[in-house]
Amino acid sequence: MKYFLCLIAAFVAVIVGSVPAYAQTAPDAAQLQKISQACQRQQVNLRSLQKRDTILRINRGRLYDMSQRQTGAFVARLQANNITDSPIMQLDLDFRTTFLQFKVDYDQYAEYLEQAIGIDCAAKPAEFYSLLLRATDARKKVGADVTKLRDQTNQYITELVKLRDTKYEEH
Repeated sequence: MKYFLCLIAAFVAVIVGSVPAYAQTAPDAAQLQKISQACQRQQVNLRSLQKRDTILRINRGRLYDMSQRQTGAFVARLQANNITDSPIMQLDLDFRTTFLQFKVDYDQYAEYLEQAIGIDCAAKPAEFYSLLLRATDARKKVGADVTKLRDQTNQYITELVKLRDTKYEEH
């Protein structure tokens, strides 16, 4: 993710000059000319990024899916043992909700990236620039989802330890 943000920030900063990399204002004619001249080179970089991100998405998706199955099975065992007041129940639900949001956000990011790669950027530099901004914002959302999933996993582990310690103290 850092590579992508650096790549886009550097590209936009060089092309647009004094306009901040994430500004939502439209570039002027001179900036559009610079974008038009350099964009095809950047599309090659975006294709490379797309391939890496696709692999990461597949691997993360598998990991999150496996985690969901395991936590779901554990929650079912807790319920079967009449342990329904554990924060683990809510954490499991929160994780599932965040994972679904991750999928939606990643799909949106992938769509913007695909559009930026496929556009005739020399003929449509303003649209290319807009797609880069959208892809960057969407990728930030994906990053936030990943961070949230990691935090929820850590909370889940903490609650598991508390549950273990509480249950062993009772026996």
